[in-house]
Order: sequence, then structure tokens, then C-alpha cells
Amino acid sequence: MTKVVCALLVLLLTGCSSQPQKPVEPVQGVPPAEDSFPSASMKGRALYMLCTGGYEFPVNVQKDEAWIFLPEGAKRLVRKETADGAAIFSNGEYSLWGKGNNGMFQVNDKRPEQCRNQPEKAVWVEAKLRGADFRAAGNKPGWTLELSLQGNTVFVGDHGKTRALFKTTKPVTDASKRTSTYRLNNGHQQITVQIEGKACNDTISGEPFDTSVTVHYGGQTYKGCGRAL
Repeated sequence: MTKVVCALLVLLLTGCSSQPQKPVEPVQGVPPAEDSFPSASMKGRALYMLCTGGYEFPVNVQKDEAWIFLPEGAKRLVRKETADGAAIFSNGEYSLWGKGNNGMFQVNDKRPEQCRNQPEKAVWVEAKLRGADFRAAGNKPGWTLELSLQGNTVFVGDHGKTRALFKTTKPVTDASKRTSTYRLNNGHQQITVQIEGKACNDTISGEPFDTSVTVHYGGQTYKGCGRAL
């Protein structure tokens, strides 16, 4: 995360980790999660690979290349075609290949590790690649929010039936309550987003988060959890 993001969200989070900067442009037109390894006609998408051997990393797959984000840094892999339709990306040191949600990952001449895409984590990678600095989500009904500090805030509610776009403006912060409140208006709609530095668990998966989020939009209140990206 950049220093700017860390500074603006310091009231909400216990700390910001230093992640390598991705040398890729925000991905547009992300295809459905079930097609993990895109064909040559697809523009690109994000994966989150969980592999044997203790490997776990985000991936940005493009038409002719893939970027993998490892603890030692971002690595660019070049696509190679195969007769059976599986996608192989390699740079000579790291290799990633697969079909559907399954794949394999190899470092140099070591034994290949079995991998599987984790769609529930990949959506957070996708948001970051689109340029979001913060993402939140909730259930019943399902909703998501992506917030870019230097760009827009996008709210998607009621399982995708409701969509709204707002220019992100400076929030009102309360250090004693550890909250940041965004009140946004696009000329036709209004939305209030309160981000609070309080522990939160997803109501379906139970996944823990450090941040609770409350959204007021269209006469309804949406509650969920979020994190800085």
C-alpha cells in the first residue's frame, strides 16, 4: 500500500503493510471467477492461488503475460501455448500453469506444487487492480463498495441490482471513535459511508476483518466489513 493510503487510513487500521507496487494497469472487463485461466481473447483478470508447499499469492493474468506477487516482489511471466488448452506462464525461474480453477506452480527445477484459485480472495485482488484503496462487503442483501482515495467510490447493492458511482471527497474523521465518514453526492444520489476501526466478522464465512463499515444509501442501511488494499 502506498504511504498516502496508510496516512489517510491510519485511524482505522492497526497498521499498513508495505507491499510491492504492481507494474500493471487497472484491469477492465474482469471475466467470471470460474474461468481462472483466461483464453487469449480475454483482457485479463485476477486470481488468488493457494498452493501446496506453503505458497500463497495474487496473480494478474493478461492476454500474453501474467504478474505474480510474491513476498520477494512482483514477477512477470510470459504466456506459452499448449496443445491441450492449458495456459502456461513462465520466465525461466517461475512457472504457473493450469486450467479451470486448478493449476501448478514451479520454482526453477523444484517439484511442481498443486494450486487452486480462491475466488473469495480473488475479488479483493481484482478491486486493487481496478485502482481501489479500500473495499467493503456485506450480506443479506449482498453488497460491495470500492473506494479510491484519488478517484471514485463505487457501490453495488442488492446482489448487483443497484449500482452507483460517486467522486470520492475528503472524509470527516473522529480520532476518538476511530471513524472516517464519507458523505458523497453525484448530483442525483447521495451515500454515506462510515468506516470504523472495530473488529468485524463476515456474517456468512466468518472471516475476520479489522474494520466495520456502515453504508446509508437509497433509504437503506447496509452493514459489513472491509479492509485497506
